[in-house]
Amino acid sequence: MDVIAYPEDGRASLVDLREGGRKLLASASDGLANSDDGIEDGVELSALIEVMDRLIVIAERYYAGKETAR
Repeated sequence: MDVIAYPEDGRASLVDLREGGRKLLASASDGLANSDDGIEDGVELSALIEVMDRLIVIAERYYAGKETAR
């Protein structure tokens, strides 16, 4: 994935998945769309969004560190 600063707000980032990431995301999305096993029953959307936001920040920091190490 490529991460660049959002042009109008340096606190935000734009993330662009590379081809492998796009294929993986499409496959995961298809798998989720085709399964209705009730796993999401009772999940609080706001809590899920908060956790996903944290994971995004962690991934951005990780990949930013890899870029500076090159």
